[in-house]
Formats: sequence, structure tokens, C-alpha cells
Amino acid sequence: LVYDILRGNELFKNAYLDGDVKKINALILGGGKHGIELLKALYWYCQMVGYEISVTVVDKKVGVKDKFFGNCPEIEKVNGIKIDGDAYVNINFCEDLDVKSLSFRKLLSKSKPFTAVYSMLGDDDLNLNASLTVLEECGRRFDGDKSKFPIINAVVESAQKNKTIQSCGGLKNYSGELYGINLIGELVPYHHGWYDYSCEAFDEILDL
Repeated sequence: LVYDILRGNELFKNAYLDGDVKKINALILGGGKHGIELLKALYWYCQMVGYEISVTVVDKKVGVKDKFFGNCPEIEKVNGIKIDGDAYVNINFCEDLDVKSLSFRKLLSKSKPFTAVYSMLGDDDLNLNASLTVLEECGRRFDGDKSKFPIINAVVESAQKNKTIQSCGGLKNYSGELYGINLIGELVPYHHGWYDYSCEAFDEILDL
């Protein structure tokens, strides 16, 4: 799953230029199996000349940071440290943070703009709703300028949910616009749109 995400993702294209360096600012929602595997993959995958990467991991549990660096002490030694000739990677953990909370919305509004978001919370509905929250806050922050929105990826493992979404042609706002959420899971990744609570199709999918 993780490597399928990276193969089909425009992670580098969405990086922004800061001086002579292109920066990737990724947000991983969920510090479980998928989230941690993605974090490891991003650490190695993004070590490219001319790029710097920051990754923020959000999880409701406490202890994710300690467990990760306990398993990867070599990453902890160089985390956030600029070393000549080596790639720069900065990993931050926001533990005890619920994606349904106001504190999560404040994180989205006050952090440096994220260029990629991965919703991997272990529950399809939670992943969809967290993606919606990200889109809502981006809409407020950037006054609806979608060119500044991050790439948003949500894990949806239910075959039935994927099939329903595909049959709807993706979820759209009332203007029929797609906003570009990538749903990833057991099936072929499918490009989707804005998740609107008032959308009949969205309510149908959450009930599956």
C-alpha cells in the first residue's frame, strides 16, 4: 500500500521553492502500521538533491514518537540536523491530538502549509472525515485558492465504499467541481472530489 502511494503520487511536483531548495511538508494522520511504514518510506524516498522534507505525524495515542525512534535510532540521531552532503529531514510528532478536535484545526491553520496529506487512521470513515477537515481549513486559509491546497490521500479499504464512489464519478460540491482527493486502499487508486456532509452520496458511503 505505502509504495503504491509513493509511485502514483506527485509529491515532488507539489514541493515549493524556498531560496535554492525545494521543500516538501507532509502530514501523516495516524501513527499505526500504515502511517509508520509511510514515514519510514518518506524518509528514504525524499532524500533527493535540492529537496528538504518535513513530516508531521498526528496521532491520538501517546508514545508513537518514542516507539518510532526506538525502532529507528539512526533516524533520531540526524533528525532535524543539517549535515553537509546529507539530505535534511525533520520529523515532528503531535501526540494526544484528536483529528476531530479544535486543536487539530488550529494545527492546520497555523503550521507551514502542507504539500501532502495522508489520512491513515485505521478507519475508512475517519479517514474521509479527516480529509474533509483538511479541505475545509485549506479553503479558509487560502480563500478557496486550490492551487495552494496539498495533495490529499485517504485510505479507504472497503471495496463497497470504493465501488460506490466510483459509481458516483467522485464526490463533488454543488457546482459539480472535483477537488482532488486520492482514495487509496485495496483497489486501484481512484481520484475523487470534495466531500460534502450535505451530499447524499457521501452520507450513503458512510452508512456502508
